[in-house]
Amino acid sequence: MVVRPALVLACCLALVLPGAARGADAALRSLGTSESPALTDGTRYAVFLSDATHLTVRDDARDRSFEVSNLAGCRPVALAEGARLLRECPADPPDTGLRYEVVNLTQETVNDVPVQPGDVFTDIGTRWVAGLSQPGPGELTRTYMDWRTGRRESFGEDPSDARVPRDLDSVGLAAISPPRPAEFAVEADDPFTVAQTGRDGQGRPAYLDLYRGTTTHDLGVREARLERCGATACQSITIGGGLVTWVKGRQVRGRALRGGQRVLVRIAAGASAAGLRATHTRKTVYVALFRGEDESSGYRLYALDWR
Repeated sequence: MVVRPALVLACCLALVLPGAARGADAALRSLGTSESPALTDGTRYAVFLSDATHLTVRDDARDRSFEVSNLAGCRPVALAEGARLLRECPADPPDTGLRYEVVNLTQETVNDVPVQPGDVFTDIGTRWVAGLSQPGPGELTRTYMDWRTGRRESFGEDPSDARVPRDLDSVGLAAISPPRPAEFAVEADDPFTVAQTGRDGQGRPAYLDLYRGTTTHDLGVREARLERCGATACQSITIGGGLVTWVKGRQVRGRALRGGQRVLVRIAAGASAAGLRATHTRKTVYVALFRGEDESSGYRLYALDWR
């Protein structure tokens, strides 16, 4: 018997809503299929590659969706507040590396990001993109670029060493926590920070913790231990809009920053959880699963209203 993921998710959903009646459940809605998982800015906008030449943008503040054209071969990488999308495209000619653009999805304007050979950008804020550069043969360093002007900043951080997480919205790339191991996730939504901490016996991040009042010297006051990680990694971590969400194994979990309510989407035994990812806005949690064995098969997308 083949169990459709949509049915598995819907029947196995447990959701506690702030301000809702105790025990209330929320419906998980299918958004159809796509070529990419959803990206969000944590508060208002979500975007995904609905087909090779179109992006679907969801504005949760106005409860509307619209399409934006997408150049064939380009893929969405990260989304910043204000619906600013970092998009990766093949260079021309294609053997010369990658090309990056910042697309304002509401105005459909495009900023070309001036790249150098070997650049790979993975994150975006309202001022900066961040990623890796190759200053010399065999060298890699963490780099930041003002995507409007092309000005670069680097703090000499090797990508395999501990690095300082930085605010990509701030003029001066303000530090948002002390240096953290490169493989440890740190996400912030002032005054809260969610961070992977500790190590298990195999050297893997052991916990996912929520802090308030993080500084450049410490992680502040721990508000909650959200999860034990380790062998089953905590992944796909998003904070913003009053909520933290993450994926652990076959579940999407979440916690409201005030009140501690939890969101839980459980993939039933016997159904594939391959490619499970999640992210959210202030109102909606977005869930993605592979349609087949891997990302080449595309994704099935779902949404649930948590507020």
